[in-house]
Amino acid sequence: MTTDGTTGPEATPHQGNHEADTYIVTGGAGFIGKWVTASILKKTGGRNIRLVVVDNFATSDRGEWSDHAEKLLASANGNGIVFELITLEKDILQLGVDDFAAIRGQKNISVVHLAADSRVLPSLDGATGAVNKCMEVNVLGTQRVLETASRLDAKRFVYAASSTCYGNSLSVLDRNCVAPNSPYAVSKYLGEEMVRSYRDWE
Repeated sequence: MTTDGTTGPEATPHQGNHEADTYIVTGGAGFIGKWVTASILKKTGGRNIRLVVVDNFATSDRGEWSDHAEKLLASANGNGIVFELITLEKDILQLGVDDFAAIRGQKNISVVHLAADSRVLPSLDGATGAVNKCMEVNVLGTQRVLETASRLDAKRFVYAASSTCYGNSLSVLDRNCVAPNSPYAVSKYLGEEMVRSYRDWE
């Protein structure tokens, strides 16, 4: 089944009495997102999987995602995995818990947050308004995803951080070396701190 207003192939409905592992992947139709979704399916361990991909398709190709989704479904069917795929075409800035009515109340929900405005060079040109967009998507958008995950009682939250937060430092494992050198890097670091604050608050 698919949610209203979404794109992508028809999904395989859940069958049986086994609880599914539910994964929400923001930015899931992008280059890294397609790799992540394939990895999730590959590492199921035979468990039932429900995958919700959230993407506004601003930089992702709908045709490529549709082809990838077909491959995911074929792989699941070929390996006897009960698999449900939902594609939600939506901007994370407008995301809310009501968008996930189909999975609300489910256990074992994990969120992988990849969606971001990742244009480093445009973020350096304040005249284009790219800085505002970068901060809005990467900080406020991340907060929106975190709040939604919290209200869905997600058990795990994975945030795609950026090595740009460390500037030109080689010691990327040392938090004391944080030295973002672009508005994009700052926005990703603030997003990371937002995730940390929700972890500590929860």
